[in-house]
Amino acid sequence: MKRVSRKWMVGILVVGLLTVGIALPGQQVSAATTYTFKDEVTKFTFKGGLVNISGSHLVWRSRGTTGAGQIYYGNTSTGKTLAVTKHGKITDTPVVGINGRGEPIVVWADKRDQSVGVENINWDIYSYNVRTQIETNI
Repeated sequence: MKRVSRKWMVGILVVGLLTVGIALPGQQVSAATTYTFKDEVTKFTFKGGLVNISGSHLVWRSRGTTGAGQIYYGNTSTGKTLAVTKHGKITDTPVVGINGRGEPIVVWADKRDQSVGVENINWDIYSYNVRTQIETNI
């Protein structure tokens, strides 16, 4: 019985690996997953990935016209959305939280001042206060 189970698992693994590598001609291939988020109560909707939610505040990364993911903020209570970054350089890992004054703060990693390339692993960390609209390089 063990031998049959092992062959079965190897077969599934091989078929899975072969199917993952197939892309149709002209099909875009990306490591980023894009979601469509829709709040059923408020009807707030957006498309993007790397979603982080804190209460009614949320942030996500969505591909801009340059193909580099830009950071966006949304509030499901007010319906407000805004582009936190607009520079067209690589961004990653957005999170949102509330500071001691009750203001939403967005924090993310950014390569706007770094050379882009596989060999460069340097990232800057930025924060953005949604109420005051002040961006800070941390």
